[in-house]
Amino acid sequence: MTWIKAIAQRSRTVAPISGLSEDMPAKQPQVWSVVWIAAISLLAFVVMILLVNNLPATEVIPYSDFQKYLDAGKVAKATVTGDTVTGELTEKLPSGTTSFRTNRIAPELATELSRHGVLFSGIPSAVASARCCHGSCRH
Repeated sequence: MTWIKAIAQRSRTVAPISGLSEDMPAKQPQVWSVVWIAAISLLAFVVMILLVNNLPATEVIPYSDFQKYLDAGKVAKATVTGDTVTGELTEKLPSGTTSFRTNRIAPELATELSRHGVLFSGIPSAVASARCCHGSCRH
């Protein structure tokens, strides 16, 4: 136990830092600046979360639903990029958004599937290629 007392005794006596006189107080870390930085960071994080959650979501809909909305005149605008169609509807979807995204399929196949009342969607070409059994399928 005597070595523990010796360590405790040594830790109580602090050698003066060179360049400081004994009557000058040592500079203490400013705890409040750390607290303010933490509070501002937390506030910024909360604001970001609230902003992201309030952005309008884009719902992925089946291509067959897109065709039904199109036939009913409920598509306000659409952008076609490769196999993907994105746009806005004139009325809200069940999720509460008007933004949609869907993947096109060949018009002949879409017509045939619609004629039989089938709900259908497409997969973008890049995704379909990636799913192709590691090169063992033939195109």
